[in-house]
Amino acid sequence: MLKSIVVGCTAIVGVILLAETVVTADRGLGNSGTDCFRTGGPDVIVGDLRGVSNYDSIDGIEAFAFGTESCNVGDEELLWYEGTNQKPVIGQSMYQYKNGRLRQIGQGWLKHGFFALSDNWCECGCTGTNGTVLGVGCSDLYSSGLNGQQSNMGPKYEVNAFTGEYPYPPTNGASTGNGIYKRVQVKISDLDPEQDGGGIYFVEAQYVSPDDAAAGNGFNNASWTFAEVTGSGDTWQVFPGFTGTVRESMVLRVWPFLDLDATVQDVYVENEGLVLVGCRVRARGDGTWAYEYAIQNYNSDRSISSFELPLAPGAQVTEVGFHDVDYHSGSPIDGTDWDWSIGSDKIRWECPEEYDDNIWANAIRWGTTYNFYFVCDVNPQIAKATMGIFKPPAGDSIAMTAPVNLRTPTGDSNPTGPCCIDEECTVKTEANCLIAGGDYLQDWDLCNIYVCRNCEGDVDGNAYVDVSDLLGVIGDWNCNGGSCLGDVDGDGTVGVNDLLLVLSKWGVC
Repeated sequence: MLKSIVVGCTAIVGVILLAETVVTADRGLGNSGTDCFRTGGPDVIVGDLRGVSNYDSIDGIEAFAFGTESCNVGDEELLWYEGTNQKPVIGQSMYQYKNGRLRQIGQGWLKHGFFALSDNWCECGCTGTNGTVLGVGCSDLYSSGLNGQQSNMGPKYEVNAFTGEYPYPPTNGASTGNGIYKRVQVKISDLDPEQDGGGIYFVEAQYVSPDDAAAGNGFNNASWTFAEVTGSGDTWQVFPGFTGTVRESMVLRVWPFLDLDATVQDVYVENEGLVLVGCRVRARGDGTWAYEYAIQNYNSDRSISSFELPLAPGAQVTEVGFHDVDYHSGSPIDGTDWDWSIGSDKIRWECPEEYDDNIWANAIRWGTTYNFYFVCDVNPQIAKATMGIFKPPAGDSIAMTAPVNLRTPTGDSNPTGPCCIDEECTVKTEANCLIAGGDYLQDWDLCNIYVCRNCEGDVDGNAYVDVSDLLGVIGDWNCNGGSCLGDVDGDGTVGVNDLLLVLSKWGVC
């Protein structure tokens, strides 16, 4: 039976893409509000993600390549010299959002550019060229087949995404292999909803180019789009672009729009690259809180090698976890999972080896996102967390840590407040959130958006109503006479009324 995960539904798209009003700037001139002819040199962005090439799976791994159209929205031509290191390279990744966690599930090697077209996708008004540069206002399309061409793909580890520098020719750049070699590799288990799959999927692409970086324009080179996943057994397909491409933004930025508990902030390694840090804390209703963090290294070459959070004295921590993304196809990066430790006043994850011991240790390198999570009996307060820097000082970037203020388990173990109905309440529990008449209490600040269970709009049973519940309804749209979860109103079918019921319960139970 063919399974379909995340279908293109106008109602869902309308809800989710409210994010676009924040994650993209208020611009003009080009289509989709793109700001054209920005002063300060060449400026390459991903104007569109569309099309996919799917390759035969091997040993539980699927492989994909996605089409990208770049636009030069700067006021100077962008170098595109084939056979040199003065041209863009293109990275691609896949992400999944499920049960409140946004994680990277796949990455590929880098496509090397070879000829710049003179198209006008972003409608900036193209000044055409001979293909050795991308003209001002012009766009260039690489189909999914070209982006998956193994003989023109180089490794990410050789590229400094902050400066745009890389050696040419790339190591093993002309080599070819089996169907999954070099391409965006994703475990079937992360696509199959009967395993770790399901939820919402995204495709992200990022261009890196030396003259773009030299002009200081290397912080807007990524874009993303939603993707539909279908398949069964050992055959799965990904269809990106059933909504518009969200330009000049990274996938992690959409997390707060999918989950009201999540926040994302920018952190810069001193005088160097950008790192995004996401945080989500949710009360579980049993006196504990689920803490979730994601770190996306956008373009820091120095990379991240540790993550440390303060703990309140006596805090009890359980269910500690870590997730990274696999390297493959001969990459020397050692993918060993990070170690974690709990002290009297902190919890810490760190790369198994330091730079001086192994330059290929599993630091959070550019274009990758790692997750850190645990459960604690202490409620959150804002406190300083610390990320350690992997590579030695470079130029005027000499700091070896990058601080960030996050919600951390530094409150108290038995908070009281409006979630406690009875005067003797010392722990926020589901029972204490029930009030007379079967109503429910929600306190956005003190209860950390905790809501009680048994809400008819809560299709997936995770105690609140959000995008995942909309997807549950749409996923069961053709149910008729069965016991499918999407039948919110209980009439034996799934239709618009069920969708409206979920929307009416949005964010509450």
